[in-house]
This record gives sequence, C-alpha cells and structure tokens, in this order.
Amino acid sequence: MVVIGISLMLWAASGQPDKPKRQEEPELSLTLAEPVPMLGEMLIHYDRLSRDDLNRALDQQRGTTKRLGQVLVEMALITPSVLHDMLEEQRSRKQRKYRWRGEYSR
Repeated sequence: MVVIGISLMLWAASGQPDKPKRQEEPELSLTLAEPVPMLGEMLIHYDRLSRDDLNRALDQQRGTTKRLGQVLVEMALITPSVLHDMLEEQRSRKQRKYRWRGEYSR
C-alpha cells in the first residue's frame, strides 16, 4: 500500500499522463470453505438460547452500537462464560474453514 501511494505521488508530481505501472503480484485468494454460523444461531443450536429470546435481544440491539453478545449478557439471557465459550467456538471454526487457493511464489 505504501509503495502504491508513493508511486501515485510521484506520478502526480511528474505530470505524466500515463498511470504508473504496478508490479505483477502473484494471484492468491483466501476463502471460507463454508460459512461460519452467527452467534445467535450457535446459541440456539446448543440450546443456550430460544429463538424468541434471540429476537428480543436483536430488537434491543437495533439502533445501538452494542454487539449481540453484550446485549445478551446485559439482558441476563446468557452468562459471560457462555458468551466466551461460543465466541471461542466461532473463532476456532473460522480458523478451520480457511482454505488457500492458488500458489504464492516470488
């Protein structure tokens, strides 16, 4: 990003009509093999929360900047330790689901 920024500044200062040429970079992508469930869906799946309680929490969250987990704990629908466990499960699923495609060599 810094190299591109410097190239653009040099190009703008030189008054050249052509755009600066970027170096070819290897093509590399990182994608999720399958979607990771959202927190509310995980809590329902593990019988930690009912669909009605989730909908009430989502209604209360709407219009705020609070995260769903914070709202659920404030409403005493889940404990902080349950929130921690679910977030850890979600994080570990994300790590397992990343799959590299392509090759990276210079």
